[in-house]
Amino acid sequence: MRNKVIFGTKTESKEAPWAVPIAVYRYEGVLHCTATLVSSRHIITARHCFVRDFEHGSFRYVFNGEVINKDNCRGEDYIVPPERSEADIHFATRCRDEETCENINLPTNLITRKPALVVLPGLCSGNVLTYLNQDDIAIVELDKDVLFSEKIHPICIDFDGYSSNYFENITIYGFGFDPSDKRVQTGILRYESSYILKCEFGLNVICSYSFDHVQLACKGDSGGGGIMERNGRTTLVAVLSRGEACGEHKRDKADLHMSVWYYSKVICKYTGICKINGDSPKREFDVKQLYGQEIAKPKLISFGQHIQISFWIIFNFLCVLLLS
Repeated sequence: MRNKVIFGTKTESKEAPWAVPIAVYRYEGVLHCTATLVSSRHIITARHCFVRDFEHGSFRYVFNGEVINKDNCRGEDYIVPPERSEADIHFATRCRDEETCENINLPTNLITRKPALVVLPGLCSGNVLTYLNQDDIAIVELDKDVLFSEKIHPICIDFDGYSSNYFENITIYGFGFDPSDKRVQTGILRYESSYILKCEFGLNVICSYSFDHVQLACKGDSGGGGIMERNGRTTLVAVLSRGEACGEHKRDKADLHMSVWYYSKVICKYTGICKINGDSPKREFDVKQLYGQEIAKPKLISFGQHIQISFWIIFNFLCVLLLS
């Protein structure tokens, strides 16, 4: 946001198996964000994780130091070139990367995928935008399906809209910065308990406000899911977009999100996750094939480590010979 959930509550990955950390490798460095799994092949996050969209007081969509090429537009949507959408997307984890996991003695065998396609809806539309009102949402297709399990599971999409149900509960998940945690300030999955407020920025924007007036989304939470219970289903209602610069003195502020309902048609277009009308024919599908055990990619051993291991093997062998 502007980029964690300060004073947020820590949670286990199996409690929010749809919440995933994403590291985008950009010209200016690695940008850490949060995303939400919506199918075995798709996640949804914030657009500004992939492009800088507001700098020096004006809109200037920049990727890796260059203004974006409108030749990559598909209608009103921008398709990030494959060579420019380098990112790591981790699953079944409550820390954002191996380094963070090691710092708090958690398993580092992360399940990782890469983007195969990144769609930035509305970027090519030419609509007049403001800093607080823009299409800050991205749809990412993974290079390979993930298998569902207790710690990896998608969430439902909101096709109905939150209507005028202000003060309705919403829970925001993120892997971002938390200056209130002196031991590990960043990269741990937390959630923020909030409620919806009336927004004046347009139908595509949802505002939320924490119940205790002290929680606030921070850097690294961008793209995180705003979750509600809808008709007995856990549903993705919002995508975290903007907020205040985070600090312990920045309390009693609202978070801004993109409405998933507002973008449900474009989500349907690029993911195949669409609203089924009551008169639509029922389709049978064997979901068993979506579940299984993901195998974490083994850690690569560096050349130096190979030399060190080989030395100890030879040293121990010689010791055995000398003692026998």
